[in-house]
Amino acid sequence: MRSFLALPLPVDLQDELEDLALGLRAGRLVPAENLHVTLAFLGEQSEADLEQLHQELLTLSFDPLLLKIQGLEARGGKQPGLLWARIAPDATLTALHKAIRGKLRLCGLELPRERFRPHITLARFPRPQRRGDGEEILSFLRAEGGYASRAFPCDRFALFRSELGADGASYEELAGYPFCRQPPLKGVK
Repeated sequence: MRSFLALPLPVDLQDELEDLALGLRAGRLVPAENLHVTLAFLGEQSEADLEQLHQELLTLSFDPLLLKIQGLEARGGKQPGLLWARIAPDATLTALHKAIRGKLRLCGLELPRERFRPHITLARFPRPQRRGDGEEILSFLRAEGGYASRAFPCDRFALFRSELGADGASYEELAGYPFCRQPPLKGVK
């Protein structure tokens, strides 16, 4: 099963980002309901491996996050494949990512070592690009590249299934993991 771990976004932020991306006349926009911050792309995994990972993830305890978008950028060189919104650096988000990678290792699910660049993918571009796409992307970034959001809360992360189709991917949430550091019960050690 193709799967990933991500932070779901508040609906009002999804709508705001969708409205922003509608100004781009190139590529395929990511539907508002699919916008998220990926924590780990797991690729194809068995149900048994995902169940083991689920049990490990239930043991994580983090405070809710307050994140902010800090600019837009096109990724992929001279003919970018993606337009994304960068998430401002956040130590707790980085710690969460490291903790998740640790849980993946415990389950024998090693991911490629790569730098964590938290972002929200807004659009995908075909390769090779169509005539005029490059100029359209540059024009959009000149106008909107400095976009910054208000701070937005993230109070949980989730495990998603990803199904690829002719019109892009569709996602189904399989499990949610609320951020809630609970104090120990009185009298319980």
